[in-house]
Amino acid sequence: MANQGAKRQVENNRKKLQLLQQLIFAVTAIYALVRLGVFYKSSATRHYVLLTLASTVHFACYSFIKGQAEPTYENGELQHGGSDLDLKGSLPYYAVEVIYCLALLQILTALLSDKFWWLLLALPGWGLWLLWQYVLQPYFFSPSPEGVQETAVERRKREKLERKQNKVKYSKGRR
Repeated sequence: MANQGAKRQVENNRKKLQLLQQLIFAVTAIYALVRLGVFYKSSATRHYVLLTLASTVHFACYSFIKGQAEPTYENGELQHGGSDLDLKGSLPYYAVEVIYCLALLQILTALLSDKFWWLLLALPGWGLWLLWQYVLQPYFFSPSPEGVQETAVERRKREKLERKQNKVKYSKGRR
């Protein structure tokens, strides 16, 4: 019973990976059939290059997600159910988002217009924005510990907490 959460996580990850795999295959097949099959007269080298690029990004993201979702076993017993793929702010979550965005772009490009491939340039921009927001900005603009002045109230609270932690506690024994 102690591993129910881990077992549930393994099952959720398995379902999510299966959904992503089906999505990737369906979108790639639709793009290939429509753009390279039905509209074969208007297909050019760029269509093959973009299909190869999209397939490479799908494969890379899916492989990363699959590695993160891998459960760990010790002596045949489940220890960890793998990373939560739906946890906002985690790398697997963003990789899933990349797969969804790329799938949408492939469908729009196959059915409507080649101009939707230009939206593919938004993905590296989004990645740079996330890098800035979560890594670079906190690193460069966080206040240094030495430069922060503590107020008198904060100092008294800190000292009180330190005294409380340093106090020796005795427990009563059984009589």
